[in-house]
Amino acid sequence: IKIDALNGKQLWKTNIGEPISGGVGTGGGLVLVGTNKGHVYALDVTGKPLWNSKLSSEVLSVPRYFDGKVIVRTGDNRIYGIDAADGKRIWVYE
Repeated sequence: IKIDALNGKQLWKTNIGEPISGGVGTGGGLVLVGTNKGHVYALDVTGKPLWNSKLSSEVLSVPRYFDGKVIVRTGDNRIYGIDAADGKRIWVYE
């Protein structure tokens, strides 16, 4: 759900079809969510789905945007760097 900070009105709402884990992140014009099924979803600022990326396990951290990458930590103690433009995995740290 996106809410207008000035008046509290709902601007849009979307359902990604999975429970969200780790919270919601933003950056680079993206709204980012991770799920307990190991997916990271990127939406644009209007709620339109852009891409999703399947990782090894539940996303535990808030997805963070930095320098064209989305960084997340999963339940199996891996940290992933994902390309913010298309959702492709760039690197993984174990």
